[in-house]
Amino acid sequence: YVSLSRIAAIYLGAGSVYEPSITYLTPPDPYSPGCDTDYILAVQSSMSVGDQISFGAATNTTGSGEVYINEPGIMVLSDGLGNTPIFLFTPQIRYMVKDSLPSARMPGKTKTTKKVTIQNG
Repeated sequence: YVSLSRIAAIYLGAGSVYEPSITYLTPPDPYSPGCDTDYILAVQSSMSVGDQISFGAATNTTGSGEVYINEPGIMVLSDGLGNTPIFLFTPQIRYMVKDSLPSARMPGKTKTTKKVTIQNG
């Protein structure tokens, strides 16, 4: 058995694609006060969809990618097209660095994608 509080990220492997029909739990209204709530909301408000980030989570999980989904308690990193998603549980994040500003979409230009990475160890 693995305690849910020990899971830092879920990676389904190369070739996986984000399923857009995934729904997330509606956050409580109002949020219960406390450090956990403050942390989860601070992480969510500090990153935007499209930001390129690098992160460290739990004791030895690191990775990088584009923020594809940003919900309270969970962030999904992908290549911008939904390929190779990493589901990152924000309470487990030790550090997070914004690598660049969000990509600007220019008319007539195709968006470039950055490879998503994750590693343990």
